[in-house]
Amino acid sequence: MSERVLVEVTDADLKALTGAIAAIKARASSFGDSGSEIVDDLVPLKALRKRIIAAQEAAG
Repeated sequence: MSERVLVEVTDADLKALTGAIAAIKARASSFGDSGSEIVDDLVPLKALRKRIIAAQEAAG
């Protein structure tokens, strides 16, 4: 399988990803877990979000 997969991402998909990241952070902090592994696990999702935004900007 290829290391790179091209997919179409809509604005709604990006909003859903952003909302999911925020919800997970809020849930973790409600348990007093704001600096823990849960938040660290969000790093790949946040990086994906940044790549999606950059690709959308590059596409115009």
